[in-house]
Amino acid sequence: MPSSARLLCLSLVGFAIAPACERANPLYRGPGDAGASGQAGVTGTAGDRGGQTGTAGVSGVGGTTTPGMDGGAAAGGTGTDAPIAGCIDNDGDGFGVGLGCAAGDCDDTNNKVGRTSSRPCYDGKAGTLGVGVCHGGAQTCTDGVWSSCLGQVLPALGEACNGVDDDCNGTADDKLGLATCGLGACAQTTAACAAGAIAVCQPTMPQTFFDGCDNVDNDCDGAVDEDCDMNCVHVVQNGDDMNANGSVFRPFRSVQSAINYAAGGLGRPKNVCIAGGVSCFDTNVYAAADAGTFTMANGISVYGNYESRTWSRCPFGTTGLPNLTVTLQGRTGKVVVFPATVTMPTILDGIHVTRTPGNMGMGGGGNVTTAIGISVEGAKQVIISNDVVDDFDPVATSYGVSLTNAAEALITRSAIFGGVGTVDAIGVRSVGSKPTIRDNCGAIDATTGRCTAACSTTSLGIHGRFATTAGGNGVGIDLVDSPGAVIDRNAVCGAQAKLGAGVRITGAAAGTVVRGNSIVAQGGTSQAVGVLVGGCGDASPWIAANELIQADASPTGTAVRVAGVSVTGACHPAVDGNIKITGGGEGMPTTSTGVFCGADAGVPSRCLVTNNKLIQGSASVHPATSTAVACEAGGCGRVAGNKLLGNGGANVLGLSLVASGPLVERNDITGGCGGKSSMGVLAEDAYARLENNLIRGASCAVNQATLGADGLHVHVAAGGNELDVHSNTIDAGGTGPCSGAAAGIGLGAGPAPSSARGVFRDNILRAGNCTIARYDFLEDTAKTSPRLFENNDLDPTGTTTGTQLYLRGGGQPAASLAAINALPGSNNNLSDSPLFVGFGDYHLTATSPCVNAGTSVGAPKTDFDGKLRDDKPDIGAFEK
Repeated sequence: MPSSARLLCLSLVGFAIAPACERANPLYRGPGDAGASGQAGVTGTAGDRGGQTGTAGVSGVGGTTTPGMDGGAAAGGTGTDAPIAGCIDNDGDGFGVGLGCAAGDCDDTNNKVGRTSSRPCYDGKAGTLGVGVCHGGAQTCTDGVWSSCLGQVLPALGEACNGVDDDCNGTADDKLGLATCGLGACAQTTAACAAGAIAVCQPTMPQTFFDGCDNVDNDCDGAVDEDCDMNCVHVVQNGDDMNANGSVFRPFRSVQSAINYAAGGLGRPKNVCIAGGVSCFDTNVYAAADAGTFTMANGISVYGNYESRTWSRCPFGTTGLPNLTVTLQGRTGKVVVFPATVTMPTILDGIHVTRTPGNMGMGGGGNVTTAIGISVEGAKQVIISNDVVDDFDPVATSYGVSLTNAAEALITRSAIFGGVGTVDAIGVRSVGSKPTIRDNCGAIDATTGRCTAACSTTSLGIHGRFATTAGGNGVGIDLVDSPGAVIDRNAVCGAQAKLGAGVRITGAAAGTVVRGNSIVAQGGTSQAVGVLVGGCGDASPWIAANELIQADASPTGTAVRVAGVSVTGACHPAVDGNIKITGGGEGMPTTSTGVFCGADAGVPSRCLVTNNKLIQGSASVHPATSTAVACEAGGCGRVAGNKLLGNGGANVLGLSLVASGPLVERNDITGGCGGKSSMGVLAEDAYARLENNLIRGASCAVNQATLGADGLHVHVAAGGNELDVHSNTIDAGGTGPCSGAAAGIGLGAGPAPSSARGVFRDNILRAGNCTIARYDFLEDTAKTSPRLFENNDLDPTGTTTGTQLYLRGGGQPAASLAAINALPGSNNNLSDSPLFVGFGDYHLTATSPCVNAGTSVGAPKTDFDGKLRDDKPDIGAFEK
């Protein structure tokens, strides 16, 4: 080989090397070439490969023995390896360990494994491969290191309601349990998921508006036999405890005395009925004794809102907070207590619960640091209904309702406020217990079964801190080690705090459900999160069918982080079928994210994000970065069937993948309108598989042009991770004075990889509508290029006004389609208008050149719509 050719080949060490170049490389240690054929009586020529000499060809054996005549041409001998100093190479293929080797070897026992070899892989547990959504992937040998398993789908740890076997156990949509709605005689229970759709539970209508004496809640209002005088121990403000027997003629004056009387003997009434006054226009405050609380008794229910003239129950009203005439006021840290001795159905209904302002009273002494409206301490079968719980006392910690010690309670049709605790202000807090928090909402849509009412101080709902001064934690519902908790059809808000959270889940959370709610965390000064999930022992809470999950920082705060849903660590929820999840942008936070899944202590959350109607970042322009879904440090198991919108901010992203490898499929992804850049997908050192997605960069109007518009931008690193991008339709978008690229590849942080990264097959790439520059595919540095670039359509639309099909690293355009297909790893690409059905409709017409033009290698079985692909798949997200 000429020396000039040898120098050229030497410059390609570390890249894909042609066979001729391999022979020129002095470090190469492969088998020698065969020697030339020998002639009769002449030694065969020496084989030559990689600078090594092959064994001499054997002498030809002539057909005859006549010297000088041609004999039978004998083959020359095959060259053999010669050891090279400084290289340990066990299989003799030229790769091994040591400076003398050409490169590392991924398998030094198999000489067929070379520098670009691949092998199938699967990291899931035994018995799951090929079951449900689970399938294997492929690893590539790069510089002696096998890459991550690219394209595999592992079992989800949770299950979404989608007709698919997400956890690959052989059964679709299992483990999702039951949904219950309604109270008393109207209660109904149904499977939470049916035929791949989240079920809507519909209670029956009450047959009567009068509750009799049959121990049944006939009017379905949460109270049992409240209209039965014979079943009541009566309490009125001018009663007489000394001479009372609980009748309408001899009522009690104090609530605790009435509870004790009802529990004190067989045959006594089991309800305590409290009047606000003579008429429904009268109200009364019943204060606990000094240093005392109102302690509930087993099976003895307490009902407020009576008038004492006829002992009829007053109406609660139909809008806003219930019209309550009876207040129970505590003087110590707890107002109402359900002790562990309560094991039978015991109800607190129609009561306003609060503490004495200023913590007055002989027993208080001004030293109380924790205030609890209702404390459920190991009690079972507790029902808290039609109540208002609040507290304005400025203690360190305040809870509206607290459940501890394996307590179980239903909280329904109530307004629970967390108070104004300076450290913690929490509406409902459960520790090691099992709450069911249901229908605390001013408006429940009968068709969808979801709460559609906003959370406000004048409505039913579960509230965190509601004071105007912010500090500490303001959390609507706080679940700590509370498996089986159900949060269903509520208005929930956490606000006015350093950390404002609607729902927070930590510790054991198996079977936890957050469904059908309207959740808003409004007013965090440093962090605001709608649903905040920490490590939960590898459980998979179901966050499903919520009308709204929203977070927003305080306009006057300095919040650095806002997220609709944020999950970190060993907790793997299914975020499934929600109507809208959104971050906010007030207070100019650093980041605003719809759904964030990341790691804690090195353990990632493999959350399942599926079939959500809309997940978006900020609706304002304030955040520095606004992202619909962010997967970091191994976070996210699958992102499928969602509409994602980065929305507004300086830099907006539809999907961010940072060192993560989820399957991303069948999503409609748009960056949005960023002040600096808009990207549909940004992949940083990711090993994800993207298939059947519709991806757009900027969505700006003419006068809102972003500076940069990218459909997909990939940053690679030296670690070996690469993205697999198959069967997507990718449009840079953008309008006006901006630069756009449908897809591109560049460097992330750290040193550059020593070889090509990324697989791009069967994608439609459109450069968008920016007027400064447009590229279908862009290599933004000379150190990066895709490893495989096959069967893609590089849309030439707008070529006369500046669209470039492929810009190579270093700013050199590939001048033609033939030049693109001549690039290393590039084959069978085309450049034609894909002939979409119409504006905004990316389906293909019958005459589209993309029809049957894809490769079946690695192709998904179905398309964006779930339609089966054939043996000659179409290019893009949709199969014709």
